[in-house]
Amino acid sequence: MLPDMNAIPEVLIVEDSQLQARLLRTLLLESGYQVSVAHNGLEGLDAVRKERPSLVVSDIVMPEMDGFEMCHEIKADEELKHTPIVLLTTQSKPQDVLRGLHAGADSYVTKPYDKALL
Repeated sequence: MLPDMNAIPEVLIVEDSQLQARLLRTLLLESGYQVSVAHNGLEGLDAVRKERPSLVVSDIVMPEMDGFEMCHEIKADEELKHTPIVLLTTQSKPQDVLRGLHAGADSYVTKPYDKALL
């Protein structure tokens, strides 16, 4: 089944900081996306399974399950593996970026982020 080209893409934000989630949610809503929010990796993984968002934007450092593990779990699932994931984090060391890409992230953006870049 082909996706509805007129549907508004849904972005799932996975972020434990309420302030960061609210700021990102506002930015994405103003850009015309539907947005839902999960507050840790376990909630995020569950939301991806239920909601099938067009894109996941996730922090890395979170309680319950970090962004690396959530990303790995999504990409290991045959039904979810094509879900694009952007890791959005303060962790900017080369080994962090490589770990994120090895976990299956499609992109890695560091905080503070440029709104236009995101």
